[in-house]
Amino acid sequence: AADAADARAMDTAALIADPGARLVVILRGLPGSGKSTAARKLFGGGRASPVICSADDYFIDAAGRYVFEPAKIGDAHKACLAKFDAALRAGAPYVVVDNTNTQWWEYGKYVEAATAAGYPHRIVEIECKDKATARMFNARNTHGVPMEATLRMWKRFDTDRTAIVVAPWRPRDGDAPPRILRDGSSAPLATSEDDNIVSYSGVFLDEPSRKRLLERVPAIHPTVKAEHMTIKFAPTLADLRRLPVGAAVTLRVVGARASDRVQAVAVEAADPATTLDLGVDGGGLSTNNCP
Repeated sequence: AADAADARAMDTAALIADPGARLVVILRGLPGSGKSTAARKLFGGGRASPVICSADDYFIDAAGRYVFEPAKIGDAHKACLAKFDAALRAGAPYVVVDNTNTQWWEYGKYVEAATAAGYPHRIVEIECKDKATARMFNARNTHGVPMEATLRMWKRFDTDRTAIVVAPWRPRDGDAPPRILRDGSSAPLATSEDDNIVSYSGVFLDEPSRKRLLERVPAIHPTVKAEHMTIKFAPTLADLRRLPVGAAVTLRVVGARASDRVQAVAVEAADPATTLDLGVDGGGLSTNNCP
């Protein structure tokens, strides 16, 4: 089985290097597992950029923000499949399906469409061996997927013996300094910007702090976040190395605002020294949003 997987991986690399070849790649993996990173690395040496088809794109608004609406998930997947079909009809050389694809019924339609259009396909799966790895993925996912949802996906994840299984990106031992994860654990940073997959830096609330916040500012919408204050999106390694990673800080609530979709509080660092350490005076902390 390992030899067959190695052969599929080598064949996939050959197809990507061949300027006359066509290929469909179907990614499988939990939120935060690094599917998009795997796709970038897979096609890094290719002669053409792939067409990326992802249901998540449906929830990107005009300002480039991700605004998930559970009631529209069916529409999102229809739009994803429509983009995929259009790419095949246009003869795009490389087409990538970037969804979680935890079970066959979710991605079988893409396999069937690729086969009907005469495209070879490869299924690339980001390995998740245990619950600890699932928790690590959840900690670094950028779309606010709840831990419970990630664990449900992990439990129902089908085995696909035709898949090329890729080990998840993990920081190398000895790399320093550490970066903080949402659950309070830490892992070393990447050593180059190419490998830096930290989506954002922030101050994260522990459970007692979150409880106090929600007692004082009750949630008015059904989906409750109340977990962190973002310091910077897509921080560079230099940004991350300046942070006092793992340090406990105190935030003071100085205001609150709400709309028909979002409720948030404004916060500031209670200790002036913290302001200097974090490089920010304060920010907003979203308590909840309406699906």
